[in-house]
Order: sequence, then structure tokens, then C-alpha cells
Amino acid sequence: MGIKIICDIIFFYLICVENINQQMDPVYLAQLDAEFKSEYKDYIGVDPDSKENRGFTYDEQVERYARNLVFWINKFDEKKSEPSKKAELRETLTHNARQELLRKIAVKFTLDIQKQINARVVELLAKHKRLEEIRIELVNKNKKSEELFELAKQDIVDEDFNINPATWIFNQTKMRTTWEKHKIAFDNLSPVGVIMMNNPFSNYMKFMYDNYPPGFGEALATRLRAGDMSEVYYDLTEPW
Repeated sequence: MGIKIICDIIFFYLICVENINQQMDPVYLAQLDAEFKSEYKDYIGVDPDSKENRGFTYDEQVERYARNLVFWINKFDEKKSEPSKKAELRETLTHNARQELLRKIAVKFTLDIQKQINARVVELLAKHKRLEEIRIELVNKNKKSEELFELAKQDIVDEDFNINPATWIFNQTKMRTTWEKHKIAFDNLSPVGVIMMNNPFSNYMKFMYDNYPPGFGEALATRLRAGDMSEVYYDLTEPW
């Protein structure tokens, strides 16, 4: 699989624009063009306007074509609150892009490579679905952590206590160590310790400790976009 081949950067919806009904609103077309390009660059990691040719191994091609196909599948399935004409144009563009890409894969690659691309698409779509689930989970975790934090603040005499969930996460190593020491100290007082641990502060600390995996805060600190939170969580919690 190490043989090099030459291929253009793939951005297929542009190929399909010429076939769109000319009555489509050019304003919506321009809006979708900008939206798709921005999202494509974020997901694929290349400039969608690039016409650069370069060499790729077959393994690289499998990954590139699979990721491109997944991009257009997800764009086609994506539902947004927008005018009906824009929604129709979105559906037409994404459908055409996906079909053009499938046609190109069928013409360009052997059946064996096509099967590899398809298998990788299945993996990437499963990951996308899991990431969507994680995003919802993280929203719920954040809401719960804020509620527990407010209860802890009300219960603690120290007015300077301000270890909110964001502060806790970005100081996670220190906070996890603090909680472990706190828990060990009270565990040694069992069964009295069990009773003493049943308080808003302990509930808050335990929730944060149990629900955000080790390394989560440190990994987040290296990411530039809030949208990467679910990716970080996925990388730290999903089995390889």
C-alpha cells in the first residue's frame, strides 16, 4: 500500500454547482459556499480552494476519501432552521457532492480499495454519532455540576470558595488529588466518615471527580476551540 499516486485536493460540491437550477437564489448559494468551505477546512484540514497536486499512498487515499464522504453525508443529514429555499439548495448541493464523490471512488479505485474506504466510512460515522451523544452528555454534566457547585457554595462558610466547574476542570490534577486525600481521611473514620461525607461540598467534588476523566482539563487547555471538548472526552474515554 506504499505506492504513491497523484490526486487533486477534493472539494466536490463545487463540481456540482454548475448543474444547479439557475433560478436558485445566488445569495443563498454564496452563503452555503462560505459555510461549507469553513466547515470543510475545519474537518478535513485543507484549504477547499487549493488546486495543489501531491503524492499520496493508498492508505492516505482511503482516509482522505472516507473523510470527504463522511463530511458530505453529515452535511446532507444536517437539519438547520433556515428558509425553505436555502434548505432545498443545501440538500441539492450535498446530495450531488456525495453522489459525485461515490462515482469518482467507483471509477478511480479497485473493489478492494472501495471496500476499505467503505469500512473507514462506517468507523467515522460511528465516531460522529458518538461525538453527538457526548456533546449532549457534556451539556447535562455541566448543568448538574453548576447546580452542585451552587449548593456547595451555600453550605460552605468560606466566602472565598469559588471553585466553579470550569476552574475545577482546568485545575483538574490538583483538584483530583485534593478530593482523594479528603476521601481517604474520612474513609478512615468509617462508618462515621460515611455520614460526614454526605454533604453538598463532597457531593460536588465527587461528581466532578467521577464524571470528568483524568487528563481532561490538561487536554482541553491545549485545544483552541470549545467544540473540541467532545473530541477530548472521546479520546480519553472511548476504547481503542
